[in-house]
Amino acid sequence: MIHLFLSMLVCACFSLRSNHQFELAERQGFLLKLRETLRADRLRIEGTSLLELSNSDPSTLLSNRRAFDAKLAELWCQTQNHGQPFSLLMIDVDFFKKFNDQDGYLSGDTCLKQVAGALRSNVIREEDVVVRYRGEEVSVLLAVCKARAAAQIAERLRGPGS
Repeated sequence: MIHLFLSMLVCACFSLRSNHQFELAERQGFLLKLRETLRADRLRIEGTSLLELSNSDPSTLLSNRRAFDAKLAELWCQTQNHGQPFSLLMIDVDFFKKFNDQDGYLSGDTCLKQVAGALRSNVIREEDVVVRYRGEEVSVLLAVCKARAAAQIAERLRGPGS
């Protein structure tokens, strides 16, 4: 009787130990998978942030020339493959050099930021891109946009009394 009891006790101990090892392995596997998922998410977010930084002008927060080149190539392919028109607006801030020389570079930067904000708020469609092209020159790429619509948008951007 004691022998049977001891045998059952030993079996129970082995069973508990085995279950504990199995649960431990399951938990470790879960934690490793969770860690890798979190790492992958962090890398994806960091990659997105780096891409955004490399495609934007830090002063105006507009897209930069690199983003312009990529969007222009994309729109050109759409035109070639699907016949979708696009338009390009080139905007130059009048008398900017004179303003910059007279009032200083900080005022010039403030001016460019205000122009950028006004353009961003008036170019509403998500597929359009406002780009700081060079210095005080700004470009607007208008996807799937014919010349007449682009002219209307240009007049709206130019503003009253310009």
